Amino acid sequence: MSQSELKVGGLYVILLAKEEPPEPNDFHWGLYLRSDAMGGMAYHIKDRGDGYQPEHGYTSGILSSRLLVGLFRVADISLPWHPTVDRVIRTYDSSLNYPGRSTSCKFWVLNILALLIQPTDTGYQIVNCQNLPILEQEIRDWGNRMSQGKMFQHEPRPVDSSKICGLPEYRLCV
Repeated sequence: MSQSELKVGGLYVILLAKEEPPEPNDFHWGLYLRSDAMGGMAYHIKDRGDGYQPEHGYTSGILSSRLLVGLFRVADISLPWHPTVDRVIRTYDSSLNYPGRSTSCKFWVLNILALLIQPTDTGYQIVNCQNLPILEQEIRDWGNRMSQGKMFQHEPRPVDSSKICGLPEYRLCV
C-alpha cells in the first residue's frame, strides 16, 4: 500500500520490529492519525536511557521506516474530532516516568486506546471496541503474521483494519 492510500481520518496502531529478524510479540508500538492526503501525526514514546520521552510529530513518510511491520487501523475519526484525539493521546506525556509506574510503548498505546474507548461527554465513542484485551490480541496476532519471515523494506507495507472494532475494510477505489 502506498502512503496516499491510507485512509484520511484513520487511527492506526503502528508496529515496528525491535530487531531483525523479528521476534514474536516483540514490537515497538505507536499510533498514527492520518490527517490529510499527504500525511498525519505519528505518536510514540521512546526510552532514552534516563526514562521515556514522547516523540510526536507530523510525517508524510509513515510507511518508510525500515523495521515497519505494518499499520493496523482501529478507528475512523472525522476531522472535527482530531484535536480531541490529539489531546487524549498526549494525556500521559508529562507523567511517563513517575516512580512506581510501569511504562512501555505497548502499555502506553493500550492506555491511550482505553481512554479513546470511553464515551465522550456527548456519548461519542472514538474507538468502537468493547474489549481492550481482545483488541490487543488481535493487533499482536496480526503483527506476528505480518512479521513472519519478514524481509524489511519490501513493498507493499501491510495495512489492515480491526475486525472487532466494527470497521469496514478500506480499499482505495481508482
